[in-house]
Amino acid sequence: MKVDLTDKKYWDATYSERSNVSPVSLEGFRNHYVKQIYSKKAGLLTRTDSILEIGGGGSAWILYFAKRFPDKRFAVLDYSDEGCRSIREAVESRGILNVDVMQEDFFKPSAKTNQFGFVYSHGVVEHLRDLPAVLLAHSRFMSDDGRMLTVIPNMAGILGTLTKS
Repeated sequence: MKVDLTDKKYWDATYSERSNVSPVSLEGFRNHYVKQIYSKKAGLLTRTDSILEIGGGGSAWILYFAKRFPDKRFAVLDYSDEGCRSIREAVESRGILNVDVMQEDFFKPSAKTNQFGFVYSHGVVEHLRDLPAVLLAHSRFMSDDGRMLTVIPNMAGILGTLTKS
């Protein structure tokens, strides 16, 4: 059974169209949604020293958190060549030293399973058909006492209107 609604080619094209990783901003009315997401993620990541973002190629969140919490270890997992290139460049250009980039498919992890106290994804699971399989694959990266959060953006509703500038 095919699970993907998108494929690696789609993600490579999406990431290559972006010129750079936009910073997270918690300021202003239009960023109410971002502030809400921040509070959920920050509340969970403060409980652990190891954080993984799945599908984090080109992510502004991992950059924001890595700068805000320099004593913690962060990792990004993405299978897109362009996504991993983008996040590596962003990490290096900002001098961020506490982020590892792992290029692989989260359904077929080669390492680092059962190691993260907080695992999150933002805008990943809605691109796949079998939600239970996706969540199970995400959970394999969590430590025994770890927590997981997945965010599914609603870009068609009011939140989409408010987050688009």
